[in-house]
Amino acid sequence: MQPAGNNLTQANEMKIERMEVVGVNVSSLAKAVQFFSEVLEVEFQDFRLGGDIAVESRPVEHADAKAVTSSGSTRIAIDPKGYLELIEVPDGEEGLRNVHFKVPDLEEAKAEMKRKGVRLVAEHKVGGVKEAIFHPDDVFGIRLCLIEYQAPSMIAALLEGRGKK
Repeated sequence: MQPAGNNLTQANEMKIERMEVVGVNVSSLAKAVQFFSEVLEVEFQDFRLGGDIAVESRPVEHADAKAVTSSGSTRIAIDPKGYLELIEVPDGEEGLRNVHFKVPDLEEAKAEMKRKGVRLVAEHKVGGVKEAIFHPDDVFGIRLCLIEYQAPSMIAALLEGRGKK
């Protein structure tokens, strides 16, 4: 499918509060945390999704294993300011993984993306964060993620699922 660029020029009804985090695939979470901590002078909090933090997935019409690479126990690290998310993929390709945008109403945002021809490939609830992931083929190669949460920060929202498996 070609990128939905022409459809995206229509009036944008979806509300985006801000860009939340940029996700990067790394082969070694420990090395990446050390590097980015030193270079960007930020600290990271690490989690095991599906281990430390509960993850609930919902089936979607256009599920695509190539577009969504997650396992039952994925290690991630996020800086508390919400700039960078490091995702450990020991046997995967390193590099840009995704860009998250915070929206006030995920259901409304998903409906708008569907109207614009962008396929939803995965939907998760991670702690207190609701997440919708859209197909990179429809968004110029970007794994676009829309998220909604009520907590004061994404980290606080993720921690709402701590200890719930």
